[in-house]
Amino acid sequence: IFRLANNPIDGYENVGMYWHSDGTFREDATPISIFHLIAVPEQGGDTWFSRLRATLTSLPDDFRDEIDALQTVHGNHVIHPLVNKHPVTGEKHIYLNVGLTAGILGISPKKTEEIINMINAHMSLPENSYHHKWQPGDLIVADNFGVAHQARPVAKKQKRILHRTTVSAKGVWWEKGDQTTSHAV
Repeated sequence: IFRLANNPIDGYENVGMYWHSDGTFREDATPISIFHLIAVPEQGGDTWFSRLRATLTSLPDDFRDEIDALQTVHGNHVIHPLVNKHPVTGEKHIYLNVGLTAGILGISPKKTEEIINMINAHMSLPENSYHHKWQPGDLIVADNFGVAHQARPVAKKQKRILHRTTVSAKGVWWEKGDQTTSHAV
């Protein structure tokens, strides 16, 4: 259990304040995240979710063609396709961690920033996102290949504690679906 909080005395502070799917920094990405809010603030602290398939389809056609075969790299040299196929549905979707992506292979830093900014803007579109206002007892199970999420700020005077657990599934991308286009080396 990864304990997140708005106060460092209660857990890890200010984590995930950007669009991401959990586990993108791992070679074997984590397909499922489970969120349970322990302390619900009166204001703020919502979690936003973005539908990754909808994000991809909302991008202009020429931009989608441009990014289709690109691969992202994290600071620890883990590489993943920017556009991936969901291991169950087979549908293409964006797979991007806005905060931890160090670059895109073969693309200049300036162009990488432009690509990330365009995708980030589309992840945030109202038609592509859902803003969850936490209530006591809420439990969310998220498909990390179907949605990205981001934490929203909460004032220090408020108390927010969230437990997050990720489910490991070694090799999930290449055990199902099209093996030739799912996993980068």
